[in-house]
Amino acid sequence: MKPYFMEHMKRHVLKEIGDVEKIIDIDGVRIERKNGSWVLVRVSGTEPKARVVIEGRSLEELEDLKNKIVEEARRFLDARMR
Repeated sequence: MKPYFMEHMKRHVLKEIGDVEKIIDIDGVRIERKNGSWVLVRVSGTEPKARVVIEGRSLEELEDLKNKIVEEARRFLDARMR
């Protein structure tokens, strides 16, 4: 399930956050935006957990990015639970 989760997050988070400058998909997915903000999504190799790290230029941007990432993770998990 981990590879599917990471592919889903990469594909859908890219659409949601926009203005992407660079994608690094070694040991997780790091999406860097043109304004300097970034999102990193990694899954554990030993536990059913994902870690998300976000850096933004303002509190509002952090909240917006967080909400988009949480929504995509929920969407993926809801589809898998059906």
